[in-house]
Amino acid sequence: MKKIERLLVEDWCDVIREDDILEYVNSKIEIGEIFAKEVYQMLSDVKKNSTSILISVSLFDGYNSYLRSIEGEKVAAQIVIDKSKELLDEKIRSIDFCKIIWFFDANYIDARPMEPGYAYYPEWLGELWNACDWCDETWTYNDSSYIREQITIQVPIIKKWINDN
Repeated sequence: MKKIERLLVEDWCDVIREDDILEYVNSKIEIGEIFAKEVYQMLSDVKKNSTSILISVSLFDGYNSYLRSIEGEKVAAQIVIDKSKELLDEKIRSIDFCKIIWFFDANYIDARPMEPGYAYYPEWLGELWNACDWCDETWTYNDSSYIREQITIQVPIIKKWINDN
């Protein structure tokens, strides 16, 4: 079962699976946790209510600050590694991989304080943002050779970044 931190970041970047949410909620119910009636009502539409469900059942404090923290960013980097493997194994489309890259590219800029005149950028993304620059819904696996090339370069760098931070 995935940890709540992983589920929260997956939810944030819209790659969460309903089964993972239900597994987490059921694990809480199995150990005897009782939730407000609203939580059970939200379970009727897990995808629509995913954020509210996760925050309610985990009692996760500091949701918004966690997502852009170094800990949240490390989870995001691991998601990129996992989705990279899925793309290389042809389990997801290029556009679905690139949507994740674009999301993290946009949401981690300025996530850390820097000297005046400098902006933080998640260096672990490397050239993945550039490799995805022209990707659209029409791209097939064969159209994404540059993305695959960048994945093979970047995944070891991402793993090192996670370990170093």
